[in-house]
Amino acid sequence: MFESYRKKIAKINDIYNNGDIDNTVMKCGKLIERTMKEIFNNFHKSLKTPQDRQTFFEFEKKWGKDYIKFLKGGSPGHSFRYYIPLLTKFTDHPRINPNIKKDLEVVNTLRNLGAHDSVREINDTDAHKALRATKSIIRKLGMDENTEDTIGLPLHNYIVYSSIKEKFAEAVKGSDFGRIASDSEKLLPELMNLFINKKYPFLTNEQKKILLEQFNLHGSLDLDFNACFSFYKDSDLFSYFGKKSDDLKNALEDIDEMKDQEDINNRFGTKSYIVAMDIHFDELKVKGTDNFFNLADRIKSLYLNDNNISEEERKILYENARMVKVDKDAVNILIENIENAFEQLINYKTLIGSEKSEDGDSEISDSLINMIKLGTPLVAVKAMATQQGFKGNIDELFSKYNVAEESVPIKQVVTNIPKGKKIPAYEKIRNAMESFGEGFIATYSDIQGYCDEHFGETKKTTFRTYIISCTVNHATRVYYHPNNKPRQEINEWDVLFQIEKGKVILYDLNKHGHWIIRFNKNNKLEVAPSIITESIETATADSGENLVKDQAEVSSAGQEFLIKRFKDNSIKVFQEDGTAMSGSVKAFLLSIIKQDELDVEIEKKNTRTIGKKVIEALNSK
Repeated sequence: MFESYRKKIAKINDIYNNGDIDNTVMKCGKLIERTMKEIFNNFHKSLKTPQDRQTFFEFEKKWGKDYIKFLKGGSPGHSFRYYIPLLTKFTDHPRINPNIKKDLEVVNTLRNLGAHDSVREINDTDAHKALRATKSIIRKLGMDENTEDTIGLPLHNYIVYSSIKEKFAEAVKGSDFGRIASDSEKLLPELMNLFINKKYPFLTNEQKKILLEQFNLHGSLDLDFNACFSFYKDSDLFSYFGKKSDDLKNALEDIDEMKDQEDINNRFGTKSYIVAMDIHFDELKVKGTDNFFNLADRIKSLYLNDNNISEEERKILYENARMVKVDKDAVNILIENIENAFEQLINYKTLIGSEKSEDGDSEISDSLINMIKLGTPLVAVKAMATQQGFKGNIDELFSKYNVAEESVPIKQVVTNIPKGKKIPAYEKIRNAMESFGEGFIATYSDIQGYCDEHFGETKKTTFRTYIISCTVNHATRVYYHPNNKPRQEINEWDVLFQIEKGKVILYDLNKHGHWIIRFNKNNKLEVAPSIITESIETATADSGENLVKDQAEVSSAGQEFLIKRFKDNSIKVFQEDGTAMSGSVKAFLLSIIKQDELDVEIEKKNTRTIGKKVIEALNSK
């Protein structure tokens, strides 16, 4: 996954250096075969005008059924027949280079020599020539750092799709659905264009002709929703969606008939978008990539907390990835790709928090007033207001209820600590904050600078995780001990309150409120102020602790898991960090039965029954 052509060639290079000449030639042949197949299956995507597409279509008609057979699996030699005619017509195409012709001939000749019982055996010189020609082809086509598409759609499209789905599950107000509709109106045509491009090589000539008419009518190769929908209907593209075709057709018809925002800004109106996007996503994604997308969601969630992935968070991601057989290099590339993807997503509204309800806003207002009356600094009040989605004028509220002047930072006072005593991180941080004085707003560097001076140096990334662990309202504290399980009580790690990114103040329960750690309705741990917890828990049927019937702890592969059975008898497995385990729950349960030699009957039993029996067996040990 995410392996560049340069790395693929490096692996073949190792095969050659180890003296495996036959395998070298065959690997080169297969790589170039896949490369040429990739080029022709995607050739149309790099054409820039309707006229270019028309010219390419004339070639496709001329080549006929043999060309379709080649696309489904032809040798490098077969590609000559189709590649050579394109050299003069598409000189600006990124995958057109007349200088690869001789290299293609070398790879194809030697591949055939190795694949068939021929008059002579492959020798070392043959292998060297094949490898050299393969490197030359990839370099001349500018594909060294390119990767094969192993997921099915661009990552930035998936991030928006995933965010829309999350917001739809939580939406209550018309404004919530309005943001969902706004983003869906942008994303759905992109998914439809992706699907058209994916299926294009295998469309009939009549379907391609209809598509060209839409390009010319629209004046662009990037079709809007109306043009995509027209093409779907006129070409019967719905048939490509199999059993889901009727559901998709109904959803697109509903979207097409919506005339104003009142039709859209509600659950019923936006549901049509969700249905249409779900169906497209299922058709676009490569089979077997569910674990990958779950990992991408995890990275997205971490990144949105503070626009950064810390070293400690990377370690957690590496472990998550290891369990689904994704290596560290792939995780690092995925993180980088997600960070880059966010640069393209500034106009999407579902990537920011939802507004609170009016009743919730009134409740939040009362809490903010209490904070102000207790003398909480304005910056801290503003931070709380922003985090909870307060829509009123915070400056006016502060001016009205502030009964004392804001505290002034006090000069740092050094506290003597007995030498040689091992001090917990939370105590070091509290000591630093108290030495700065009441009301002091500290940066992470302020705190670490003090602690390094008085307690000895700590690696910057490690110390940053200590600060996050101690910050009651920092979203990612739930990934670190001791905050990786639900709790209501205050403990010694509740030291700091974040007022803005990278700036904290000494936490005061009376001023900043009671912050807890709980499961949200998506079964993921989150921090939450207690002022909204009660209403949330009573108003929603989430998957929190109040719905758990029974549970059991178990160790596997060096990690602790918690198997839970809920009141609806569903079974879920949670990892050490509180997140639901990805992958098959039933497969996990079966592995535990075998590992712990549990006396649990599994034949013809569903996951719920097996899960119940496993929990009972584990708890009775």
